[in-house]
Amino acid sequence: MSVTMQNPFGEMTERIKKFRQELLDTVPMVCAERAVIATRAYKKHESEQTVLKRAYMLNAVLSEMSIFIEPYTLIVGNQASRNRAAPVFPEYAMDWIIKELDDFEKRDGDMFLISEKTKAELKRIYPYWKGRTLQDKALAAYPESARNIYDIGIIRNEGNITSGARTLR
Repeated sequence: MSVTMQNPFGEMTERIKKFRQELLDTVPMVCAERAVIATRAYKKHESEQTVLKRAYMLNAVLSEMSIFIEPYTLIVGNQASRNRAAPVFPEYAMDWIIKELDDFEKRDGDMFLISEKTKAELKRIYPYWKGRTLQDKALAAYPESARNIYDIGIIRNEGNITSGARTLR
């Protein structure tokens, strides 16, 4: 017995079918564009308060990111230079990205292609972020006993310390 799921909104239109197929045919990639722009803004406004650095960075990202409008979409906007591209948020964490540069394409799940140019761009900005990411600041604030538990892998809380705007200084 097979179960057929009914679309509560009706059948897909031709526009949506084409767009869906285009997305499915697009190879996921890592995109360094946002990371490069964010790094440039943070460097330029390094002496500013954290909240102002973030505001300048957001302005730069919104002003400088590539804009693409696809023929099948009704609402436009993007977070990377193309569809199915994963942007990098260096202000949150960079260590794991650098460690996995050669493994993104080998993952069983969430596989992303990454060009040599993108790897080079990420390696180039990486030194700036050492000690400046939310992850670095959060880990520095851990008491030694908690840091030891974290370091040996008993507790993994990257999602908590690398996502969202924290006010760690």
